[in-house]
Amino acid sequence: MITESQLVAVFTKLEHRIAQLQAHADELSGAVKQFETEKVALQNVIQEQRDRIKELQKKPVSQKEAFTIPTKNSIIVKDNLADAADNTELKQKLDEYIREIEQLIAHLSTLS
Repeated sequence: MITESQLVAVFTKLEHRIAQLQAHADELSGAVKQFETEKVALQNVIQEQRDRIKELQKKPVSQKEAFTIPTKNSIIVKDNLADAADNTELKQKLDEYIREIEQLIAHLSTLS
């Protein structure tokens, strides 16, 4: 049989455990509120970004369409009277320059 002092000790332990659980539940409730606030803020950011994307999609892309890659580098190189090795080297340099220009144009188009 359980004595009165043992019963009081069990109830005291239970009260202490309930208080701990209540404190933990309060912490979790605060975290939930914080996450809900953060969620709303992030949803606003997402909506702003979607609106910005729609604006950017409406802008004309004429700058990109106006630039075309010259396909006949050989015309430029043909006028050079150097040997075939120099022509090949010149073609490679021209290709590199064209790639760099394309990268610069792509970079500039992302800035505007």
